[in-house]
Amino acid sequence: LGQRPGGLELDAGGFLWTLLPAPAAAAQAGLLEEDPDTGHELGSAPRILVVSDTDSYRRCASIEVGEKDHALEVGSCLGHCTVILQKRAASVVGYDVSQAYLASCRERLPNIRFEFLDLFEEAARLAASPEAALCSVALLDIE
Repeated sequence: LGQRPGGLELDAGGFLWTLLPAPAAAAQAGLLEEDPDTGHELGSAPRILVVSDTDSYRRCASIEVGEKDHALEVGSCLGHCTVILQKRAASVVGYDVSQAYLASCRERLPNIRFEFLDLFEEAARLAASPEAALCSVALLDIE
């Protein structure tokens, strides 16, 4: 993880991802218009953060997600990163395809919402959800 002009560079698993400044940071710098109620950039699509290894994924969640963000985590697994997101974001929902992981997360982390989602089979359901409408950042761990 390194600093570069205009954002961060993340060397993860042989891939180099360039992460641009979060909309909230750009709005604070006067570069974007921000909705005063939600903190979202007006007319913006959610940021999508895709990371290929777990350590970098958790660091990215710690750096790129802020208190006004509404986060969706696809592939929440055991909820370790979801906890990071819950501490940083205004709201978070963790999605996974494993009923066993979901049951474990719901039992251990009752204050965080975890839902079943097979993104490859149910992309339309996610897109139509109220959470997607509110989402300002989506995270996907591809490891």
